[in-house]
Amino acid sequence: MKNTRLVFENRVNGHLIPNAMPTYLKKRLTEHAIKHDNVEGFREIFESEFGQPTFPYAATWDIGWITNEVDLLSDLSSASDDYITSNQVYYLFYIGTAGNIEFGLNPSDTDSDSDIIKTSYFENLSSTVIDYTKTKNNFFIYISNLQEGISYNIVDEIYKQATKLNIPLNKIVLQSDSADFQEIKNKLEKEYKTNIDLKYIMYSWALPLSAEYIQQLQEKNNIFTNFKTNRKNKVVCLNRRLKDYRLTTISFLLGMGYENMYLSYDIDWCDDISKYYNFLTLNSYEKEFKDTLNKGFEIFKATKKRKADDIDDAFDKVYFDDAKMYEDSYFSIVTESEWYAKQRITEKITKAFINHHPFVVVGPYKTLELLKFYGFKTFSEFWNEDYDNIKNPQDRFLAITKVIDKLMNLSTEEWDILTKKIQPILIHNRKCLENFKQTKVRDKFLQNILSLLENKLTNSYYSIL
Repeated sequence: MKNTRLVFENRVNGHLIPNAMPTYLKKRLTEHAIKHDNVEGFREIFESEFGQPTFPYAATWDIGWITNEVDLLSDLSSASDDYITSNQVYYLFYIGTAGNIEFGLNPSDTDSDSDIIKTSYFENLSSTVIDYTKTKNNFFIYISNLQEGISYNIVDEIYKQATKLNIPLNKIVLQSDSADFQEIKNKLEKEYKTNIDLKYIMYSWALPLSAEYIQQLQEKNNIFTNFKTNRKNKVVCLNRRLKDYRLTTISFLLGMGYENMYLSYDIDWCDDISKYYNFLTLNSYEKEFKDTLNKGFEIFKATKKRKADDIDDAFDKVYFDDAKMYEDSYFSIVTESEWYAKQRITEKITKAFINHHPFVVVGPYKTLELLKFYGFKTFSEFWNEDYDNIKNPQDRFLAITKVIDKLMNLSTEEWDILTKKIQPILIHNRKCLENFKQTKVRDKFLQNILSLLENKLTNSYYSIL
């Protein structure tokens, strides 16, 4: 049976040192591992010493279920030729980016003076790694961008840097959670008039991770359990990092004067509030709608912060909202991580699945279509979801607000009747999410990696799940 094995250049006291790190940073991390017999927490150590530049090299934590086998490059180099050329094994030189792939590809754009950020992943590859991509049919560079998606610029940079080193593009595997790789690929091929045969896989990390959290939430008795009637609020709308479309959503809700909301925001998470104002006042909106947004915007500025619950909002507790919010409200407005592009699924939508909540998504074009690809159900039978098919961002936002207004104006009695009708969908969505537990999808994951490497992965999204 064919197998995949991850390849690393360094292991110290049993701890893997991330690949493609700058020499200086690699030396410091190795010294730390030797001294403390530990590399756990090195991200925090180097962040405090060097700052942001260490982030692109901080991800080896998610490899455990990708493969049971890890090799060192030196083992491959010293082994017999049959070992490295075996047609039963694919070797993947793993570069984990912690969602910071763009920074790791083009660090010279930074303002920092630190030498450690003057080289990219490709410039840090050893001559052996580069040679193996050219001479060994079963050796690949595997760049895993677990979250934050990819963009045209990222794939373009990979193309340029790989071409400069004469690394065949089809020996590079790029993994991210973006569903729009084909669109990027088409644009690049038109630009360069060549086939961009980079191997791409979409891994929607939020699905397995969220599925794993269900059990923890159940153990803490902090998960939706009761389809009660006569709920006191209508909606949950949580907003952490404020972006223009989130601020505009908040402004709409406040400007309309809705009171029965679990709504959260914090102006301190908005680095420059003035740059978001243009989205609120675009000429494509009618005056009455703009007046509503402007009214809400003033309320937002005046209140500065609003919390939906008393749960600690630390970054590593993003799943642990107070479940009572969901039991005491009827639907969620999910302001996704993206709006303009990067069609992705994140933990923001899966929290609605976990807590048996129907949802309206303030997110990218075709987000609902992507959810259906994975087997989730939406609510077009009960309200208008045509907004998912609107590509223009402002037109899509206007269509979404019309749906929100309709749902916010349903009476409690109407919501109780509607909830009973959609209850089977809500139960289905949580069960569907549970099917993405790592123990359930691992075999499919590994099988699809093999299919990708053998050019047999055919689904439209390049999904590995």
